[in-house]
Amino acid sequence: MEGERISLRLENEDLELIDGFIEGHPEISNRSQLARIALRAFIDRDGGTRIEISGKGQLTINVPPAIRNVMEGMVEDGYYNTVEDIIGECLRREFVSRENLNKVKDDLFHKGRQALANL
Repeated sequence: MEGERISLRLENEDLELIDGFIEGHPEISNRSQLARIALRAFIDRDGGTRIEISGKGQLTINVPPAIRNVMEGMVEDGYYNTVEDIIGECLRREFVSRENLNKVKDDLFHKGRQALANL
């Protein structure tokens, strides 16, 4: 197999655990194969979804696989353009209700009037 080699130091206890797992799973031929499978599974499970937030950087969220599959299906079926669009809509629904939006507008209006009064 071609690929770049990495080094990993493990305690004997971890190696025994790995070897025991491989013995019970004949479809896995060696430690390297198990490491590749485990790393990919970890990244797929806990990698999260990245979305841009108003140009201020990225927010990483962990989405359970079942929910991520539903969101990806909604994109594939044409309900949304991207998974990021789904997440943005959910956040807006939660944080920008009509009541919250009116409160924010009122607060900004009063701050603006105070700023003018201080001039």
